[in-house]
Amino acid sequence: MTSSRSARLLAGLALPLALAGAGCGQLVGTFDVTRTTEGLFTINPSGLFPKPAEEIPPPVTELYAVELRAPATWLVIAEELWIADGTDGERTATKKVEATDAATGCTTTRTRSITFDLGNGIFAGGFTEETRTEGPEGCGATPKGERAVGTLVGAPPGAAP
Repeated sequence: MTSSRSARLLAGLALPLALAGAGCGQLVGTFDVTRTTEGLFTINPSGLFPKPAEEIPPPVTELYAVELRAPATWLVIAEELWIADGTDGERTATKKVEATDAATGCTTTRTRSITFDLGNGIFAGGFTEETRTEGPEGCGATPKGERAVGTLVGAPPGAAP
């Protein structure tokens, strides 16, 4: 295991292991998850338009830690905590951040969602990320932004998904 990989593993596991040790939840385990962007789109006032395939980033593998904390599932990716309703079957965790520029009135919303299931010890699901700006005429032609969609597939470290 490389030192970078070891550092990622320790950082990714610190929160769930500390919580599991405190008796707060049940650590399901860690998963090497391959995140594959399948579509990248431009948002403009006329609609949603696909970007050229050469602009789609290559797949990346990330370390996810999963802990059951009834009535929710906690998912730690890097040092970020995601909380999904439910502890069984397909679950969705969503994060939304909205910021408005006081001078222009332009509002930018960033929404990220992860849907996943842990059937048969495999992490499987998908993601959607969207950044959208809307507002008055001073913001330019709105809505405008970008959307990415893709798949998430993983297994415990060292196992094939």
